[in-house]
Amino acid sequence: MPKVSVIMPVYNMERYLTECMESVLNQTFRDIEVICVDDGSTDRSPSMLDQYASADSRVKVIHKANSGYGHSMNVGMDACNGEYIGIVEPDDYIKANMIEALYRSAVNYNLDMVSSNYIRFYGDSENRIFQSCTVTDQLSLYNVVINPYDKRDIFCGNFINPAGLFKRSFLKQYDIRHNETPGASYQDIGFCFQTLAFSRRMMLVDGAFYCYRQDNPNSSILSKGKMHCVIEEYAYIYRRMREHNAELGSFQPQFVSEKTGSYIYTLQRLAPEFRKEFLCLIGNELVEFRDRGELDVSVLSDDRKKILYQIMENPQKFYDMFMSFRQEIHEKLAQYENAVIYGAGLIGKRIYDEMAEEDRNKVKGFAVTVLAGNVENYHGIVVREIDDYMEERESIAVIVGVAKRSRNAVTGMLSEKEFRNVIVLESLGVNI
Repeated sequence: MPKVSVIMPVYNMERYLTECMESVLNQTFRDIEVICVDDGSTDRSPSMLDQYASADSRVKVIHKANSGYGHSMNVGMDACNGEYIGIVEPDDYIKANMIEALYRSAVNYNLDMVSSNYIRFYGDSENRIFQSCTVTDQLSLYNVVINPYDKRDIFCGNFINPAGLFKRSFLKQYDIRHNETPGASYQDIGFCFQTLAFSRRMMLVDGAFYCYRQDNPNSSILSKGKMHCVIEEYAYIYRRMREHNAELGSFQPQFVSEKTGSYIYTLQRLAPEFRKEFLCLIGNELVEFRDRGELDVSVLSDDRKKILYQIMENPQKFYDMFMSFRQEIHEKLAQYENAVIYGAGLIGKRIYDEMAEEDRNKVKGFAVTVLAGNVENYHGIVVREIDDYMEERESIAVIVGVAKRSRNAVTGMLSEKEFRNVIVLESLGVNI
């Protein structure tokens, strides 16, 4: 029997499959099996997987009709024989020592699960941009055995399931599965919450091994159907908490915190025409939770509590505030012919996405302090260092697109560089 089983759920991934499979099969740790679950692919993925299975006995391929990510993952888990289970998405790849590093820690400390930092990347192999991502900034949480029941701030970590390994007997003991909703959106949330909440021995390894693609055009986008997916995923977690109240009941504050964060994130990314309906849906749901005495907000920040209460009290009013963001951008840009957005991360991109077409046409680019580690363009809009715009500092508008905690530092830096037209969006706090 293999020491580690790697599940790879595949749907139409011929473009990326070779790099992914080669990274798994060329691990320094050889005692693995690779369970590839073909979810009814219509491209060359099935034949490519079969070729790998013919060439390497460690590869097993399961072909099935298309049924979604959650079902594919559960089919893969049922086929596993390894002591530990890992997950690799077919558009990503892993460093050669990933499984060895994680498995050694898992065995040495008898862990239910082990996780690690990871690397986001953009672009093809010749022009790739990498960004290191940490699960947590608390260095004391790395390389030590953690009991999430006692150390609950671990739930604030930026986990991704593929950056870890999970003991198969642990998953079976608590029947930890993926929610089998259609498509490939949000089913990883329930699995992540369950593994953390049920685990009593876990570890964060201080290393980054998993390379997580950010520019796959086939990745999920947040259309109307996605808003129902996120609601259903948290309904699934809630049902699991009720079924296992003894083990999970006390994690209600963490559940409310994660759900609130996911709902806000989904709202930010939904197409504008679906936002009002989504706010009404989650507003009614949150009121029901409150009326049952289950809306424990004890670990929410004051800002998150404020947003939560506003949505519950008056979804329409919150929608109007939320949508005022676009109007504020338009009004503040009216007197300028050209603009640049400082910040090429989630917030800067969010500002660009919210702009009306006539305002987008004014944006010459995104600006960052140092280009290294940042994407080179977004929707064809170039990312440059802020100093590249110095000659235009008298006339160009600079929209500050960074997190609230960084805004004072950024506006101070822009002032020192004598940029005259700095725009800070007042409604950004509602939206980010």
